[in-house]
Amino acid sequence: MALHNSQPEVQVEMANYIWKIDMVPWIRWVFVFAIATLSASASGDSPASEQDALVTLPNKCVHAANESLVSCVEVGLKEFPLGLPISKHLTVKKNDFPVLETVPYPGLVTLHLEHNNIQVISGGAFGQLSDLETLGLSGNRIIGLRKETFDGLKKLKTLDLENNTLYYIAEDTFSGMKMPFLEVLDLSLAGIYYMDDASIHGLGNLHLLNISGNFLTRLPVIGCENHTVHKLKILDLAWNRIDSLDGFQCAHMTALEEVDLSHNNLQTLAENALHGATDLKTFSVSGNQISFIHKAAFHKTPKIQTIDVSNNNISRLDRKAFMWTYVHKVLVDGNPWACNCENEWLFEKAVTDCNDKDQVR
Repeated sequence: MALHNSQPEVQVEMANYIWKIDMVPWIRWVFVFAIATLSASASGDSPASEQDALVTLPNKCVHAANESLVSCVEVGLKEFPLGLPISKHLTVKKNDFPVLETVPYPGLVTLHLEHNNIQVISGGAFGQLSDLETLGLSGNRIIGLRKETFDGLKKLKTLDLENNTLYYIAEDTFSGMKMPFLEVLDLSLAGIYYMDDASIHGLGNLHLLNISGNFLTRLPVIGCENHTVHKLKILDLAWNRIDSLDGFQCAHMTALEEVDLSHNNLQTLAENALHGATDLKTFSVSGNQISFIHKAAFHKTPKIQTIDVSNNNISRLDRKAFMWTYVHKVLVDGNPWACNCENEWLFEKAVTDCNDKDQVR
């Protein structure tokens, strides 16, 4: 220790800093004690630290009281856990209980039940969850949804049923009367062969509907009168077996901005095929079997910006098929285009625009 004016120099290490302080001996130890106390508190040695807030329960679940969270991930549960501490967020994942009878935890805001091999959900299983906003059920083996399956979920905003085996969906399963605040509904890769037109209706706050990766052969009627989803912005129906757009003929989805019907069995785009979708901006039918597009197919979608008709069987296209006011990009590659005068405009536009907006390619 160096000397300076005959007084001791104190060196205290805290958070990688070294403080050098000249002081008289009688206050040195008081100062050192204060700094040491602060250092211990900052390093997490306090009795109120986060580590002390984590509690492992008898069933191997973990309770984080400071975050109002209970987590039961891959702990070998053979039935849904009961008697858990009160919390707002509950995650029960990667276990194995085929039947979900009830979730008796009022006050939950989020509930994640992914990958638990759930096959059957008893009617009213969620009846006590009037505050729930997010429900995750993806990666299970749920075989069907009853009319009363989601009763009680008055505040639900997000419902994820991706990757299940939904052989049946009852009428009124997804109803605005039951879930008036639902914004996101994910039914992708859910093994769906058929959806009744009354399965989804009255969801006045729905923004995103994903039914991609199923086996639907017809477009569910989801935008008519009593089936109104007038705030829907994104509709994903890719990778199904849909062969007609008849479901749009009575659509009133004026807020719809994006529709993906790629990789289906569509063969034509008829006149006013997307009737009602007046705000549509992005539309994809890539990877279908379309051989004919009516010259007025998009006349009811004046704001459309991106159109993808690539990888179909289109050999000719009327110049009037698209309203070019807002269109930024049209994808037409992968089609057997005829090299004739009818398509001359298309090739000229592709050459003209490739250095501008890249509208056609």
